[in-house]
Amino acid sequence: MDNTKIEEALTRLFIEEDQRIVFWNDPDQEFAITLSLLNLPEGVSILRLDNVGALEAKIRIERDDPGGRYLLYSPTEEPDYEADWLLDIRLYSRSFRADRASIILDELGLANQHLRDHIAARRKFFDSRQRLQKLKEIVESNDTDVDMDRKMIAVVLKADHAEWFNMVCTLFHGFTVGENGNDLDLNSPPDAWLQVEKFELDGAFWQVIKNLFGYAEENPSLKNLLVRLLVTDFAHHLKTGLPDSLAHLVLPPSGRSNAVVCLAQWRDSASKGSSY
Repeated sequence: MDNTKIEEALTRLFIEEDQRIVFWNDPDQEFAITLSLLNLPEGVSILRLDNVGALEAKIRIERDDPGGRYLLYSPTEEPDYEADWLLDIRLYSRSFRADRASIILDELGLANQHLRDHIAARRKFFDSRQRLQKLKEIVESNDTDVDMDRKMIAVVLKADHAEWFNMVCTLFHGFTVGENGNDLDLNSPPDAWLQVEKFELDGAFWQVIKNLFGYAEENPSLKNLLVRLLVTDFAHHLKTGLPDSLAHLVLPPSGRSNAVVCLAQWRDSASKGSSY
């Protein structure tokens, strides 16, 4: 991670979030040499905890300079609670990491530090600053990994809302726009779906589709999902039973009501209803 990105992330913590104390644990000592070269916000002092004892740092921060801003750098892992002499300070402060996923986590304002690995696994999505900015507009601090995937898919699809029915309808509508619209071919997925696959978000998509509609195929496809949703909706509105040739396409009972609601939203949509 280059110094500019680190400086931007630290500036967000000290200036935008108005943090007084920031802890930086660097167990691999990647930044031990370049630490002093960082252009930190005015008034921020660096305390290296490998040079200054914990008691001395505590006295300086809480008694001698209670209004000062400090970056507390340590070339070791964060200590266990029982061995952390600065635990009381750490609990009201912020921790900083210089890996790319951690910086993205901070920029998005996400509170769940466990999302760091999830963000790292979605590296391809975050290669674009534009996608990151779009995602930043809709994330909330308490979002989970499932929430993040949903919102990343919404960004890729350029959906009106980060809501699953809306995104499913957006994908189906995509069959009739762009190149696919000239000669409708349900065997050729919309360009937006190819982007979902490119950023490795398709697995998360199909897992949610399974939960919503009970759709579970060994080799799922948008075409097959569309057919089964249409047949399920048709069966719901039909007063008599379906012929055997169609009955096997009806979705499981757990997902039928969602299928009906989803297609109703598609039919009634001012922007997508024409493709139904």
